[in-house]
Amino acid sequence: DYQDVSGTLNWADGETGFKTFLVPVFNDQLVEATETILLRLTNATGGASLAISNATLSIVDNDGAGGVDFTFDPGAGFNSSVYAVVQQTNGQLVAAGAFTSFGGTSRSRVARLNQDGTLDSTYNAGLGPDNAVNSTALQTDGRLLIGGDFTSFGGVLRSRVARLLADGSLDTTFTVGTGANGSVNVVAIYTSGTNAGKILVGGSFTNFNGTARNRIARLNTSGSLDTT
Repeated sequence: DYQDVSGTLNWADGETGFKTFLVPVFNDQLVEATETILLRLTNATGGASLAISNATLSIVDNDGAGGVDFTFDPGAGFNSSVYAVVQQTNGQLVAAGAFTSFGGTSRSRVARLNQDGTLDSTYNAGLGPDNAVNSTALQTDGRLLIGGDFTSFGGVLRSRVARLLADGSLDTTFTVGTGANGSVNVVAIYTSGTNAGKILVGGSFTNFNGTARNRIARLNTSGSLDTT
């Protein structure tokens, strides 16, 4: 991130004041920690002495928070909108939205990316949801809740709410019946208290599995409506 330099600083007899030299620093557009360079003055001649012979130059990153991390490169990326991204504990990212491919590889509205932005080929939802996913929420066990405009997942009826296993396939133990009769725009999980693990969904629906619920509902961990 810098050019190595060396040279000689000269003072004429009786001359005072500062002398300077340049260490070129390169902006590589990478988000990095502060980096350091050791500066050393040696071989004083003509009766001169060095009060300080070593110093440290710090290169402070200017591509930090708010900058673009160029080490994350999704290449051609998704072919349509991404509406939700959630990070797993291992740093991988699960993205969901209206897309049907990533970098030319089929990925129906749900995909997982590695930390460098490349596609994780081991995570595959297959045919996936038949319409857009608007929101996601990650359970502590790695399973992923999705909500959106879809009415099926891989040909299996799942009206606007579904849960996926760690490999992206449908969790068939999570059933919502006829589900929401309108879009689900947000999904959230209770993380503590007596309702820990239960799920909140919100959107434009007016009933859930045939029971009136105006635009917000709570689900049990099995996907059934929490009537309390």
